[in-house]
Amino acid sequence: MSNPAMRLKHVLRIVFPVLAILVVLFEWSCSVRANGGLAATFSPEVPAALFYKLSRLAALAAFTLVAFQTLTGPYMKFWEALYGTGFYRFHAYEGLLALLTVFLHPSLLFISLAYSKTSLSSFTRNIPFQFYFGPLALLLMLMTVSTAGLTLILGRPQFKKVWHAIHFANYAAFILAFFHSITIGTDLTSPKSPLLDIWVLFFIFMVMGFLCRRRRSLKA
Repeated sequence: MSNPAMRLKHVLRIVFPVLAILVVLFEWSCSVRANGGLAATFSPEVPAALFYKLSRLAALAAFTLVAFQTLTGPYMKFWEALYGTGFYRFHAYEGLLALLTVFLHPSLLFISLAYSKTSLSSFTRNIPFQFYFGPLALLLMLMTVSTAGLTLILGRPQFKKVWHAIHFANYAAFILAFFHSITIGTDLTSPKSPLLDIWVLFFIFMVMGFLCRRRRSLKA
């Protein structure tokens, strides 16, 4: 590999993770600004409000991590050429982190409800149906991440075949989470939200990745 190509490779190795971190930080900064700043966001004076705001930050990170899964999965050869064959293992661990962050979002919300003495039945009484897209996405992620874990740990051919088939459920989880967030997400329901453009880009890249993976599966 020529020196310019090697330099470009080294630059890209740094650019992609830095860009990913900056995206999450930008999303959090938008949420914090909407809350009135850092002091207002992380004020412990009203625990119910604090945990609600933390659940919003967890939701933004969770969706972004799920989006990163759909952005990297279809182009695994490119990422392995850039970072080495160990990138597949990183991809699997990043999926686990996404799942844990998805779990964190409702967990913090439930803590907020507990502090405000609001029962779950009262909270869900008049809630939009898009709220249930979140739990459905979580169930799909449990299926895909657990299958990926078995593939990673056992490495058996049958698990790899099942994993490739089940992997398409990631796109369903993404779509459910996408519509869950843009229809009832506090940080995205405003038409002027700067996060909407990022969400639309994520959706476009998801469609491109799905078509790429689908084309390869038809050729196989």
